Amino acid sequence: MPAGIPRLPLSLAACVLLSACGVQNTPPAMQSPPAAMEKAVVSPISGDGIVRWLKETRGKAAVVNLWATWCPPCVAEMPELNDFHKTADPARVALLAVSVDDSSRLASTVVPFVEKHGIVFPVRVLEDTSPDALGAALGIDFSGAVPVTLLYSATGELVKMWDGEVTARELREALGGA
Repeated sequence: MPAGIPRLPLSLAACVLLSACGVQNTPPAMQSPPAAMEKAVVSPISGDGIVRWLKETRGKAAVVNLWATWCPPCVAEMPELNDFHKTADPARVALLAVSVDDSSRLASTVVPFVEKHGIVFPVRVLEDTSPDALGAALGIDFSGAVPVTLLYSATGELVKMWDGEVTARELREALGGA
């Protein structure tokens, strides 16, 4: 640095200039990721946990998708669920995918699946709950066959159930475009 130019005022001038140009000094790890870069939270859940989640979402519609990594129709509908989640109004609709994969394989199977498929909505892995107990918790007759998608109203009532694949369009239509 040439003699006679004080360092502090030069540093302040550089900060002001960079701020005026829209350059941020926030480290990338501190900035919020764009929606396309969000990642799903993958964790275990019990049948009672799903019931609690449904109660917590009261006031908006709730979509629960039961699926498995080994199920071809489940794999095929994941891009549809991702599309639905990315375009749905989060103030009006909540989405939860519940994997029926063996919960001991959460880290070895479900997490890599979620990452590979770029899933950005919440994913839980069912813990030690029988199909009958899960069906009772959700208010359905559940055989254990997946995929199954359930739509609950803002008041918590089961409104619609899809056995087999569901599309983003079908979900939007059932919700009236939400």
